Order: sequence, then structure tokens, then C-alpha cells
Amino acid sequence: MEEAGEKPFDCSGNTKCGGHEWELEEFVGNSLDQMTDVDNVLRLLNRFEKLNLECLHLDERYLEAMIMFQGEIEVLRDRYNEERQSPLIPRNMPPVSGRIMWIRHFYKRIEEPMVIFKTKPRVVQHEKYRNAFNFLMQCPWYLCNTKIFIIKHGSPLQDRIQINGGIAVPDVGQVLVFCKEKLLNSYEVIKSLITRNDSIRTSIPSLFLPLMRTQLIKMENVFMPGFSTITWTSMKIPEFCQDVTNVLDYIETFAKEVRDMKEARIDEVLENLANTTSVVYLPIDAICPSDFLEENIKYRLQIGIIDQPDLQENKYNWLDPEKAVKPIGSTSKLLSSENTAFKEIDRNVPLDLVTLHSDCIEMFAFFNMKLIDSLIKCTKLSLEKLKQRAVSLGEFNPLMKTNMILQIPLAVIIPSLDEVQSHFAQVLNNVLETHKYIGMWGQLQQQSSMKGGGDEIKPKQLNYFKTVSENKEVMRIYMGLQGVMYLVNPDILALLEKYLEYNYLWVEDRDQQLENFCETNPLIVEISERFQSYDDRAESIRQLPDYHNLGAVQIRMELFKLALLVESDAWKHTLGKKLGERYKEKLTNMVDFIKSTGKNT
Repeated sequence: MEEAGEKPFDCSGNTKCGGHEWELEEFVGNSLDQMTDVDNVLRLLNRFEKLNLECLHLDERYLEAMIMFQGEIEVLRDRYNEERQSPLIPRNMPPVSGRIMWIRHFYKRIEEPMVIFKTKPRVVQHEKYRNAFNFLMQCPWYLCNTKIFIIKHGSPLQDRIQINGGIAVPDVGQVLVFCKEKLLNSYEVIKSLITRNDSIRTSIPSLFLPLMRTQLIKMENVFMPGFSTITWTSMKIPEFCQDVTNVLDYIETFAKEVRDMKEARIDEVLENLANTTSVVYLPIDAICPSDFLEENIKYRLQIGIIDQPDLQENKYNWLDPEKAVKPIGSTSKLLSSENTAFKEIDRNVPLDLVTLHSDCIEMFAFFNMKLIDSLIKCTKLSLEKLKQRAVSLGEFNPLMKTNMILQIPLAVIIPSLDEVQSHFAQVLNNVLETHKYIGMWGQLQQQSSMKGGGDEIKPKQLNYFKTVSENKEVMRIYMGLQGVMYLVNPDILALLEKYLEYNYLWVEDRDQQLENFCETNPLIVEISERFQSYDDRAESIRQLPDYHNLGAVQIRMELFKLALLVESDAWKHTLGKKLGERYKEKLTNMVDFIKSTGKNT
């Protein structure tokens, strides 16, 4: 490096310096001769170029590197011709992507030296560079990536074509330039078709891919000429693009119809089924246990009957019922990944009716399994809702109601708690038995044999009862609800014991107590107070609650209150009767006394 203010070193006229220059140039030549490839030669020349010494004659070295580069291009050409039929592709890579990577590898080995050579004006203008470039233009992998520019000078007749630098090009390059607009337009059209192809493949649900194998093969076949016969010089590019467009239009419409059918007619129905409590009837207000069971049975029959149009009578004739209801395994083709649509299709699998029939049955079994999952979720949700109402502590309205009645000397409930539990257990069984009336898919042709005489509906021969009832989660909830009504038994006993405080109303010596009161010859005030106490007691009985909510059971009090009022009024009526008889007797004695006194006078 030169220090600031110092003159550059000048070795002209110095014989010793000239000898050093010759030695340095010889050193450069020897160093370059040891390099076996053009990349290392260019890298070393770049380092020598930083010395900024004209005596090294690096332009000549670059021309020698160009000759070496031409030899490497010839080796690459021979290797390309040998391997292009079956190139070496990385494992697990799609064939098209592998071929693109393979050819880009060749292009990269040529592009990097060319970038360096184009920065050397004396090298670019040399005849050797033009020869190498003309040879390079004949390499197909390079033509696919060459950037072409048209530089105009003066009038159109004086236009000069330049490529990546400024040298004249062969005829093939000129053809590329003059067909530029056509090629770019074809490129954009094919690019949009490839993008559309990827979009269509992505939009196809993975579980439909086995059945759409013929459509995917059709898409591959229509693109196949673009990998072989259709090149940038082909005259059939517009026809090729139109053929691809027609096939993509048809497959896109078909895929959209399939996708809409799945989302609107299957997924939505299964989702709604899984999120509803459609297999149990839950009343808003408490009803009698027998009515609760009867309403659930009616509800079961309503959801169990599915009428099908006569036009679908032969809809499932192709189906094998035994295979269709078998669960699919984890290795099923329907449980593939999202990128399955872009994988190479195995064309060795025959496209016959046997394969199609097998794929259809597997598809049917898949959706049958999805339906079973929805039914299980629906049943679980129904049982959980029923459990919430059964074990609620004032959060929800009771499910069933019973009446407290007076059976002297006891207070009891009718229906009894055992009957309430029995009806509740039958409702639980009814929830599971609902699935006996839901026939498995593909059994509709046997529907006529399911009906008995008249309007009687019998369970389907093939149904979902066993599958749903044996599910672990369903059985866990079902077993947890067994005997749940007995949880309120202590509360009911405490309530009955509480109302036994009125047991003085039905004591056995009621008549004797009233008789003793009458024998005391009570005054009118005392009698009035006694009747007023009876009225107050009757009013307090009327003020008792009309019902008591104990968990899922509501105990109605109307009959018990009526019985208490009857017993309370019996005291009043009996007392009035006894007082009437006693005063009647006194009055009769007084009348007889008056009569006897009148006769004596």
C-alpha cells in the first residue's frame, strides 16, 4: 500500500525489478497450472488481480481460463446427454422437482464463471470467448435460463442483438429475441396453469383422492406433452394450453361439487348431530315419572323413523354390508397427509371395477365411522344433560314430580322414590335403545322387513345400538346415573318427618279430648276462642308451600295440605256437633221443666 503523499513505486529501467516481474509472472503461471478446474483458476486470478500489476498479463490468463471453461462445458454436455433420460434424483423427491434441481445444478456450474468473464471487456471481445459462447448457446439447460435483451441503435434496420454483454449471437439467439413476446406469453399462461393445477390438487379433500385417481391421472397425462414433445419452438403450444385448460375446468368443477357435497351434506349434518341432545326428551317443567318415560319413548320413535324416496330404493345394491361397517385402520389410504395429492400416482394399480368397488366400500366405511363418532358424541351429550338435571341442586328445574299424601299415621310420596328411580332407569335405557331404530348405512333396502303389522316400528336388523352402548365413555356416564334418584332419599325422609308435626290432628282420642272440653261447660268466649284457633290452624295449613324441589324430584303438596285441612276441620266439626248435642239436651231439659212447672201451677 502506498502511504499518503508518497509517489507510486516505479521500477522501470531497473533490471533487478524486471527480473522480479518475470519471476512473479512465472509464479502466477505455475500456480494456475496446478489448478484443475476453472472455479479455482478464477478464484486465484481474482487474488492476483488485487496486486494491480500489469506485468502479470492477467487478461491472457483469463483467456486461458476461458479455454479451460469451454472444455468443462463439453464435459457437462456429454454428461447431460448421458444422464438426461434417467438423472440422479435425491431420495423421496418428486420426479419433476428432482429433474429441475438436476438441471439447475448444470446451469449453476456455468453461470458463475460466465458472470466473471463478462466483467472483463478484453476477454468478451476476443474470438475465443465468442466461440465458447456459441457453443454454450447450444446447451438446452443454459437456453432455459439466459436473459435476452434487444438494444436498438438508430433505425430498425440497424438494430443489433446483444445478449448479456454485447456480442453478436447465433441464429438460435435471434429466434429467441424475435419470439420473445410469444414465449413470454406462453410462459405466463403455462405458469398460471401450473398454479391452477396446484390449487385444484390442494382443494381436493385427501379422503377423496383414492376415488379421484382417474382424474389425477388425467391431469398428469394432459401435462405430459409439456415434459417431452412441447418445447419453446413448438407450434402446438396454444393447443396444448387449451387442452390443459379444458381438463382443469372439468376437474375443478367436479372437485368443487364433491367438496360442497361433503361440507354441506355430510360434515354439517354430522357436526349438528354431535352437538345436539337429540336422543333424550328433557321437559321444561317437572312431569310425572310415567309421563316422562312416555314422552321419551314417543321422542325416540320420531327420530328413529327415516323415510326414503322410492327413487333411492336400489341406491345401495352395490354395497357389501359386512365390509361397509368394519372400522378402517390407521394404514387406510383415506387417512393420508395433505401433500398426498402431489405425490406420484402408482399406475401399476389397475383402474377396474374391483378396485373402484373396494375404494367405495372403504370410503363408505370411513363415513360410517364418522357417523358412529357423531352418534356417540350425541349420546354422551344427551346423558350429560340428563345428568345435569338429575343431580342439580336448584340450578335447573326438576325432571319428575310426585305427590305427598297422608296415610295415617304416616306421610308418604306417591309415586314412591323406587318408582321414580325405575322410570328414570327406563329413560336411560331408552336413550341407548334409540340407536336400535337407526339403521346402519346401506340397509335401507331391508326397511320393508323392519315393519310389523299396522304402524308398529321394530328395531333395525343392523343398527348402532351395540357400538354406541359399548363405548367406554357412554358406559361410564350410563353407570354413573344408575340409582341417582336415591341421592335425594335422605332429604325426602327429612321432609316427611318434618310434616309429621301435624300428627296431633289425627290422634285416636280426638273425640275424648273434645268430650272433656265440653264437660267443662265452657263459656261462649272460650268456645269462640277454640273455633278461632281451628280457623287459624287451617289458614296456616293453606299457607304451606305448594311444592318442594329436592334435586331432580319435585314433591307436590296439594293432596297433603288437603288431607291436613280435612283433619283440622274434623276437630271443628266434631266440636260443633258435640256442643250442639249438649246444648240441645240442655234446651230439651229446660223446655220439659217449663212445661212441668206450668202444669203444676
